[in-house]
Amino acid sequence: MLGALGLALGERAAPEGPSTASDQAALVTLAHYPDQPVEALRRTLVLTHSGAVRVVDRLEAAGLVVRAPAGHGRTLALRLTAAGRDRAARVLAERLAALEPVLEPLTAAEEATLAALLEKLLAGLTGDRQSALRLCRLCSEEICERGARCPVDLAVESRSGGAR
Repeated sequence: MLGALGLALGERAAPEGPSTASDQAALVTLAHYPDQPVEALRRTLVLTHSGAVRVVDRLEAAGLVVRAPAGHGRTLALRLTAAGRDRAARVLAERLAALEPVLEPLTAAEEATLAALLEKLLAGLTGDRQSALRLCRLCSEEICERGARCPVDLAVESRSGGAR
C-alpha cells in the first residue's frame, strides 16, 4: 500500500510543462541554498556531473539561473534570477495544490497522526546532511519552519551530535 501511495503521490506532484523534475528540484534547491557550485547541486539532485551541467545550462538558457564568480578559482556560484525565484515559488505552490486534495478524506486528528508518522519515517530515512538535502530537494522549507522543526534536520542534528 505504501508503494502504491508513493507512486500515486509522485504522479500527482510530477512536473507539468516543459521542465523536468531535475530542473524543478534545482530551482527549489537554489532558492533555499543559493550560490552553490554545480558539484553541490549535482550531489543533491543525484546526477552525474554532465547531467547537472545540462540542467544548469537549460535553466540558464531559460533566464532562470546565472553563473557568477564564487571567488574560488574557476568555481562558479549558481544564483536564481528574479524569474528563477518566481518559478521556484510556483513549483512549490503547484506541488502543494496537487497534493492537498489527497488529505481531504482525513479528519484533523488523522492528519495529525499522519504528520507524526511521516516525520518518523523521514527521520528514519535521513543519514547525513547530504541525504537530508536529497530528501528535501523539493520541500517547502517554510512549512517546517512554521512547525516544530524539520524532522529531517532534527535527525541530522541528532546523528551528528547537534552540528549543522
